Amino acid sequence: MSNLVSSIIIIGLVFLVAATSAFFLNSFRNSIDLVDTSSTQTILTSSTDTLSPVGNGITSSEVNANNLTWLEFDGINDYVRITNKTAFEPFLYDNRSSFSIWFKGNDWTTGFGGDNNRYILGKDSDWGRFYLSLGGSSVSNKTAFYTIKSPSTSVLNISSNLINRYDWHNIQIVFEGGTMSSYLDGVRVGSTALEHFNDTSDAFLKLGVGRDSYYFNGSIDDFRTTNALIYPAEVVSIYQDNKNGADKIFIPVMMRHDIGRTGYQSETYFREELSWLNDNDFETITDKEYYDWRFNNNFTMPNKPIMYIFDDGFKNVSELIAPIMEEYGYKGIMSIVTTRIGSNESLYMNWSNVNDTVDNYNWSIASHSSTHCNMGTAFSFTNCTSTEDRRSNMSESKQDIIDNTGFTPVTFVHPFNSWNSTTIEDCRLNYTFCFGSSNSYETGVYVTENSDLDTGYGFQRLNAEEYSNTNKFSYIFNYSLRDDNIIQYNLNENNGTTVHDSSGNSNDGTISGATWATDGALNTLTAITDYTINPTTGLFTLVNSDYKWSELLTSWNYDSEDSKTRLILKDGEDAIGDNSSIMGILLTIVLLGVVLTIIIKTFMNKTNRI
Repeated sequence: MSNLVSSIIIIGLVFLVAATSAFFLNSFRNSIDLVDTSSTQTILTSSTDTLSPVGNGITSSEVNANNLTWLEFDGINDYVRITNKTAFEPFLYDNRSSFSIWFKGNDWTTGFGGDNNRYILGKDSDWGRFYLSLGGSSVSNKTAFYTIKSPSTSVLNISSNLINRYDWHNIQIVFEGGTMSSYLDGVRVGSTALEHFNDTSDAFLKLGVGRDSYYFNGSIDDFRTTNALIYPAEVVSIYQDNKNGADKIFIPVMMRHDIGRTGYQSETYFREELSWLNDNDFETITDKEYYDWRFNNNFTMPNKPIMYIFDDGFKNVSELIAPIMEEYGYKGIMSIVTTRIGSNESLYMNWSNVNDTVDNYNWSIASHSSTHCNMGTAFSFTNCTSTEDRRSNMSESKQDIIDNTGFTPVTFVHPFNSWNSTTIEDCRLNYTFCFGSSNSYETGVYVTENSDLDTGYGFQRLNAEEYSNTNKFSYIFNYSLRDDNIIQYNLNENNGTTVHDSSGNSNDGTISGATWATDGALNTLTAITDYTINPTTGLFTLVNSDYKWSELLTSWNYDSEDSKTRLILKDGEDAIGDNSSIMGILLTIVLLGVVLTIIIKTFMNKTNRI
């Protein structure tokens, strides 16, 4: 019986030693054979790439993109050539087309001719079929021009303001039928009549050079063109798509008079309009808050601001409109004709109404003159085109507002939206902001932090009364990017001699001499949202199209197997095994010693009995 028990104990101990050995030796083997290894790779793709090596599987990864990337041009012989000569034809021949380009100057001390011109882009030799240039005698600031020379010369003065060479700027040129319009840094600044463009040349379009041999000294980024008309809201979206313009705030200023009366929109529609704005996260501001933001830095501008200016001083502003807007947390600006206040109390507000609207609904007050006379051009109705009449209308209305409300207005709104450069000069004697024209969404101008105070083009309104439904009204705020570009160079490659067309049309460009540059900052991409990596195959898939043809600096860790056990460690390598593996081996040795001792004693006992 005792022999049977001893045999069972011995067999059990043998199995225990075997199992313990298998477990801990396997753990030990894993800990010494699988080494955590890292690798890096630069990716440049529009869709997928493959990371290599991946070993036994990728365990972690990080992907970074350059914050800002662009091309530098030396002003001597650098350029980019669009290799498809016909790629720009939709821009040249369609009635509706546009292009956009970002640039910054470097050394402007030399250039072609005494006017020191610099050519940002151009097509054809000699004087060219068309080119974008910067001119002027100043070596620090330039004025931009866009010139077309066929069938006859048309020159568009893009900006009367000087462009500082050290800052990034965006120019967009938009063609619609016989009109060529220009936008500087997202704001419409000019237009001119244009004959049909008749380009019969067989030349390449080039960036960084015009008239074939006059080169740009500076930086170029983000060039795109489309054969569709671009509306002002889309100009804004293109501008903000570049990181240099991403933080700029554009403020639509809406013009209204009244609601609910004959000739004006219904209360129902007005509520729909406000509801749409509220659903899309717009917040109203007043002209005084804009003033404090721009000059005093003591107002925080919301991300999506909008202004409402109600002209003339109708009584519905205080009794109907202000209470309705209050329901949405909104406020507005009363642009009042001071001699009408209290003159017909069934139609216009009195001063008590004006004060209540300011005190109870947080509105502000603007002047709309004292007598509502036309100031800019002669009409068949009341005019005040003389300097004395204009200035008295402006100054007297301001004083009326101060005397009756204690509120000092900073804004003047021209009656009938009729203005010229002289009336703006008169206005600026008494007011900071002088609103002139009212526009539709097709030609709208948005107010920005640096809108021009002195020309009349910087402060214009959008006519909200021309819209019959919120679908059309929403065109004012259509800040979305087009997906039908003919060419789109994001210029994010940062390596190589090819600029890739992200539009999907394969209209790539070839770099000659120009060099890549970055701002040195990196942005870390988010896995799943921006990219995915198959840990087994290493397949890298780009998810976020914003990073098409962008240099992506990729690093990852993966498990790799050693071909033999190493007892001597390499620099930076973890120690072989861990405490549990080492203790397990020691325990296995002890158990093995116990088993052998029992076996030997059992054998000796049997021998002694014999």
